[in-house]
Amino acid sequence: MTVLDLETVKLDIDGAVARVTLNRPEALNAWTRQLGEDMLSALDRAAEDAAVRAIVLTGEGRAFSSGADLKAGSEFGANGSPDVLTRLRTTYNPLLLMVRTVTKPVIAAVNGPAVGIGCSLALAATGSPVTLVHRSPHLTARRDLVERVRTDGRITEMAGWNLDKLVGSDRLQGIDVSDSSTGEHRRLDVRGVVLKLGRAQRVDLVREQLKLGVRGGIAVDAELRTSDPRTFAAGDVVEGAYERIATAVGQGSLAARTIVTYLKSSP
Repeated sequence: MTVLDLETVKLDIDGAVARVTLNRPEALNAWTRQLGEDMLSALDRAAEDAAVRAIVLTGEGRAFSSGADLKAGSEFGANGSPDVLTRLRTTYNPLLLMVRTVTKPVIAAVNGPAVGIGCSLALAATGSPVTLVHRSPHLTARRDLVERVRTDGRITEMAGWNLDKLVGSDRLQGIDVSDSSTGEHRRLDVRGVVLKLGRAQRVDLVREQLKLGVRGGIAVDAELRTSDPRTFAAGDVVEGAYERIATAVGQGSLAARTIVTYLKSSP
């Protein structure tokens, strides 16, 4: 049964399954601001329906989505330049974030080409979300990389937060974080952690989980495996490490190779 028949999107609900269809087949379901807004409306309706237990995303016709509709023209900012970021922040990013955070399974039924934002939508239905926690109030990196992080619906940025504790004994169950400006504390449900510890050894975060050496660094073997078979360390945090960037880079490469070997051998 068609519940919503919007200008560019259809929402059909059949029992416990909601089917959201990009409905611009004449343009291979190319994205416009209207399509993004219609997608948000359809997903919001499906998410609120208590009878719906799963959401399927697909495209009408022979394509899932050909990406942004270049024929639709650009929106311009106050300086007269094309304003892409506003559309990303107000429409596309919230949509991808909703796909990642809705409490019901979202399945991408990719029925043809999926390009650009269409590919991002399909990936958002399958990729794991990432929470980026950093102490600085501002994310410092190349401007284009920062914008990519902030417009990726799979990434949640927590600026000005500190990582206080890894929670769990034999396996990771979460992390405790705190806001340095307000003092607020939260526990995040995560299944993996990648730590950038900086130049100073911050082994206090893993002191209760990993074996440390006599100098206070993390004890590792020749392949950079720690006392926990699922945890690896590289760089200045390693016991007896030579504090040079080149050493850290080389250890990072070795650790990456060891991790790949471990993952391939794990059930």
